[in-house]
Amino acid sequence: CVGGEGPALDGSVVVSSVHCNNAVEWLSETRALMFAVEHRYYGCHNMSACPYSPSDEKPLRWLSSRQALADLATFQRHATSAFGISAASKWVTF
Repeated sequence: CVGGEGPALDGSVVVSSVHCNNAVEWLSETRALMFAVEHRYYGCHNMSACPYSPSDEKPLRWLSSRQALADLATFQRHATSAFGISAASKWVTF
């Protein structure tokens, strides 16, 4: 589940979520794993992970759909390795 415009993702995302409710409802039926990630430009709730600082002259240079997809691909590679997920597993993004 990819968060963006709307409330920040928190623990409620895996129970009931404005962003990901269909995915949450299908988890038990599909025996799936669910990861909740938030687009880097929506909120910067964790300043240590924020891609820009207040002094950055061009803070929106990475704000693009291409960069968002690249970020998700990087996360998918990391999660596949970290959680021992088969390379043949299917991924669906909400």
